[in-house]
Amino acid sequence: MVVGYGIDIVDARRIKRVLERFGKRFTERAFSKSEQDYCMTKKSPELHLAVRFGAKEAFIKAIGSSRGIRWRDVEVVRKGGPPTLRLHGAAKKIADRKGVEKILVSLAHDADIGIAGVILEGADK
Repeated sequence: MVVGYGIDIVDARRIKRVLERFGKRFTERAFSKSEQDYCMTKKSPELHLAVRFGAKEAFIKAIGSSRGIRWRDVEVVRKGGPPTLRLHGAAKKIADRKGVEKILVSLAHDADIGIAGVILEGADK
């Protein structure tokens, strides 16, 4: 059963401006070490950061609350297959309380635009 669905679109040019202005202060606040390591090796790191930021926003929309959730509580993980989310802290507690058993994530980017969709599946509580 679908517990929640969220989608978000992010302009990578905005992420690039934030990176230029705040640098590591922004990336360390918003992204896990593994997300940073992955994105910063890419030709256009702002595009890869943008879709990950979008996935975090899409999760918050899908779960229906941002109360207590920090950006790093939602982590995009890729291990030889499609991306998924690893939840920490408040994000994990809220997902557990809502009965989330599976998270489906779709990430895409073209030119300067990134888009992310998140579907939460599980038992409806």
